[in-house]
Amino acid sequence: LTKAITAAAILQLNEEGQLSLDDPITRFFPGMPDIAEAIQVRHLLNHTSGLPDVSIDAAQEALPETFTTAQAVEYYFSTVESLDSEPGYVWRYNNVGYFLLGAIIETVTGMPYHEYFKTKFFEPLALSSMGECPAQSDLLAVGHHAVNGELEVANPSNLKLAGAAGALCSNIVDLLSWQVVLIHDYPKLWEQMITPETTLEGRLLDYGYGVSVQHGDQGPMMMHEGATAGFNSFFIYYPEHDLNIVLLTNTDRFESHLRAFAYLIASKILLSS
Repeated sequence: LTKAITAAAILQLNEEGQLSLDDPITRFFPGMPDIAEAIQVRHLLNHTSGLPDVSIDAAQEALPETFTTAQAVEYYFSTVESLDSEPGYVWRYNNVGYFLLGAIIETVTGMPYHEYFKTKFFEPLALSSMGECPAQSDLLAVGHHAVNGELEVANPSNLKLAGAAGALCSNIVDLLSWQVVLIHDYPKLWEQMITPETTLEGRLLDYGYGVSVQHGDQGPMMMHEGATAGFNSFFIYYPEHDLNIVLLTNTDRFESHLRAFAYLIASKILLSS
């Protein structure tokens, strides 16, 4: 669920005039291949950049154990021979785009993206559990795979390779608090995040910036799913009822189940209210 926080940070920097959503990403990454010249910051935010995704396994083998963001960006663009589509035309979910947004935050602010989040959002809002996932901690849940009806401990992902696409850890109380604060205390940012754009070929997206925008039996729904080895996460917001739900599980085979659980919880709450 890191993407919504990354999107909020980018929009805050845009509001402060430190970047523009229309900026070409070549402003932040000099020496990029020519194929990236038409990609704008907004294309990374709404998954219309046309950039191909990257194999985490291949990146992990190619990069040194203590790689820098700059090294990861350089490695990625060394692997890209062509775009999957022209920027702005086709929506395709892409983790690399949000990793690059984290790199942009670091370039603009001079701070690691997670330190910027901490300074700008987490410390002022007293969200003490939210931050970069530590490599080892007794506070972290143990992730599991569900295999043939049994649970096996999952080998953890190298979350540094996820970066601003998915490398934050939190507990459920702070995640819920963040959702409530984002919606009610940062209404301008939230409105931008939940306003889908239209592709250059005229298709209205069902994704804003770091948030999926859907419609269901209970009215509009803003949501996002998250997953990594051993874990699944999900948040959903019903604006007509001002209802937020956040679900976490430490097994990684529950994507569809979490959404179903959230719908069931919402129906129970709203039917009884």
